[in-house]
Amino acid sequence: MKLEEQLLARAGGKCELTDTVTDLITYTLPPETSSTLDNTLLISATLANQLNKTEQLNPEDWKFLPNAMWSEIPAVQIVCWRMLNRLKNEGWA
Repeated sequence: MKLEEQLLARAGGKCELTDTVTDLITYTLPPETSSTLDNTLLISATLANQLNKTEQLNPEDWKFLPNAMWSEIPAVQIVCWRMLNRLKNEGWA
């Protein structure tokens, strides 16, 4: 089974961070260069662009983090931790 198919199955066809179903892409956690099931997420392109700093960070897009950080998927936990640190000046973070 291809990685994309494994991610779709694990995520139930939804963003692994927000549960949205549109504009999904695979996102490999830096500094990794090869994608595996353990270091890759299925997330929305908007969130991936903000993670990659190719799009301006919009704190409103990340208000799901306090709930998502409890995921059992280590890659989700890592993204949540990294983004909560980037957003530490936001009152809700």
